[in-house]
Amino acid sequence: MGTVYLHIGVPKTGTTSVQRFLMKNREILEQKGYTYPDFGFLYPGVGPARNAYFVAQTGKENFQDEWADSFRQLERLGKTWDHIILSDEAVWNRQKPPGFWSKVRQKFDEIGLKFHVICYLRRQDTLVESFWNQRVKGKGKMTMPFEEFLIEKYKFMPMAYDEWLDRIVEEGKPDELTIKVFERGQLLGGSVVDDFCDVIGMPVTTEFAMPKDSNSSFDADVVAIKRMINRDRSFQDVYDFYYDATQATYDPGEDRKGPKMSMFSPEGRRAFMAQFEQGNQYVAKKYFGRENGELFYERVEDVPQWEPDAERMLEAAVRVFSGADILLYKRIEELERKMTIMYNSLPARMYRKVRGIEEREDEA
Repeated sequence: MGTVYLHIGVPKTGTTSVQRFLMKNREILEQKGYTYPDFGFLYPGVGPARNAYFVAQTGKENFQDEWADSFRQLERLGKTWDHIILSDEAVWNRQKPPGFWSKVRQKFDEIGLKFHVICYLRRQDTLVESFWNQRVKGKGKMTMPFEEFLIEKYKFMPMAYDEWLDRIVEEGKPDELTIKVFERGQLLGGSVVDDFCDVIGMPVTTEFAMPKDSNSSFDADVVAIKRMINRDRSFQDVYDFYYDATQATYDPGEDRKGPKMSMFSPEGRRAFMAQFEQGNQYVAKKYFGRENGELFYERVEDVPQWEPDAERMLEAAVRVFSGADILLYKRIEELERKMTIMYNSLPARMYRKVRGIEEREDEA
């Protein structure tokens, strides 16, 4: 019986890096007996690397055709492949409706495949901070300040890990469940890609191509500038070239002026984490066998809370807008190059000769 490795997030735990690695190395994966299938469906706002998006839509009436057909394709794949990999962080966020996992379990039973659930847990304060950063910097163009986000938006994300892991076990009854902690010191080689491949029994070797990490969080000053840009109503209707420009020129390792800063105050961070303390200890003991109740090893840092600073904000604005200028310049340069090629092509020259355009150009 074949096994489906269902990688469900949690969001902001390197799922994009894993998905890009799997896409980039599809041929090598298949040589080793693994497949990362493309089911042929395009979902609005969902990249092609997220091939488990249909699982996230379990129970949604408007996705029933895609859901059923994707499982039919999985059944056919199971007759050829012993190892099938699916990945989408949206599964973690969409598991809240009652019966979600029992429906998934039933479907895997029907198609005769085992399913192995894999998830990574990130400390909740860094998760919500990173998620807000992503929503502002990314193409969602969010304008909500962090304090409001904590009150209004983050709660849709299941961060009480004890409750949701127990539901997966009790309701979904996966054939296997692997839970890992998304901290450099708790990942194999400090890499989520290496760690994930180790979980599925396929060590990363030099023959694999490693994709460039292009999903780093921006520092707070850059995010503040991007949030201001997002407020422009006219910007809401155009392609987010500011994101592309900043991402392309951004170096998260570059030295910045001043100390490391957080959107949390030290007191706010401790208060936020206090609500998860008991649940995290439960997970550490039940799922990791750690009697001391330590789930996360990295300490909660008391770093200053971010506040606007004129000099830093000016530097950040220059980085964002110069990045956009460089991106636009490169695109104009590429368009000019293509126009020159088209202008000098044989069909274009023949057209100008027939119309007498070249002679008039020569006279001018």
